[in-house]
Amino acid sequence: MINIHDFDAYCFDLDGTIYNDNKLLPSVKEAIQLLRKHEKKILFITNTTIQTREMCQNQLRSLGIIAHIDEILTASYIFSLYFSE
Repeated sequence: MINIHDFDAYCFDLDGTIYNDNKLLPSVKEAIQLLRKHEKKILFITNTTIQTREMCQNQLRSLGIIAHIDEILTASYIFSLYFSE
């Protein structure tokens, strides 16, 4: 059985894992709160190319999830990092 302390970081895909359309999926808020309580690193990841990190942050906030901008990775953000190097 996996224990919360088995990992230092947890990554979540946004669409379909955290929310569906504009609805937070069951137990997501409690799971994120538990991970934060145990000081785990959290990353929210999406392969969307039409949303910025700020847009994802605002959508999460509207659903009751507070996420720092550096916890959000979008496909276009990773793409821009790759090509800037």
